[in-house]
Amino acid sequence: MKDNREPVRKLFAILCSYKIQPEALHFYLLEKVRARFFAAKEVLYDHQRVVRDAVFVYSGFLLIYGFDEMGDRQLLGIQGSGRILLSKSFTRQTSSDLELVALAGTYLLLMSHADVLQIFRRFDGTEKVARIIMADYAEAEQLRLLLLKERAEKVILSFYQNYPEFLTGGLLLDIDIASYLLIGVQTLRNVRMKLIHQGRL
Repeated sequence: MKDNREPVRKLFAILCSYKIQPEALHFYLLEKVRARFFAAKEVLYDHQRVVRDAVFVYSGFLLIYGFDEMGDRQLLGIQGSGRILLSKSFTRQTSSDLELVALAGTYLLLMSHADVLQIFRRFDGTEKVARIIMADYAEAEQLRLLLLKERAEKVILSFYQNYPEFLTGGLLLDIDIASYLLIGVQTLRNVRMKLIHQGRL
């Protein structure tokens, strides 16, 4: 198991970027967070379950899937290094319509709902920081949807510029990438090959 001091330091630094936090919170995080490393792709939380943990992605990727009326999965979100996930299910402690999946090589810090509530009680202003983080995530998703209105070539080029890890190595399946970009799998493959041949990827 990795030494958690560096992942926790990174998490604490991100929290301080919103509002300077007391060193006592840093020590509290060191005491309370749990770490998980995923050697292979694994479901962290199935849909219809209650998400019991706040999640910090130290490295790798956490995927968020939704399901249509037929039960088919669609990739809705990709949370990379440095992202803090405080989902609706976690906040309300109700069952989730979403599925959280960690990709191979992902290292997460997890903190229970009870421990997060304790942070809110003990450290002034942390609940406001949590709301800002959730608002930042919601706004980023709205801006991402704007990009999907562009031509497939621009959408696909932007995706691989943001996530070069997915261009090679098979870390993420084409069917997932296509569903995330709201395009067909064959369109993804054809346009990607064109961009590679043009030297743009």
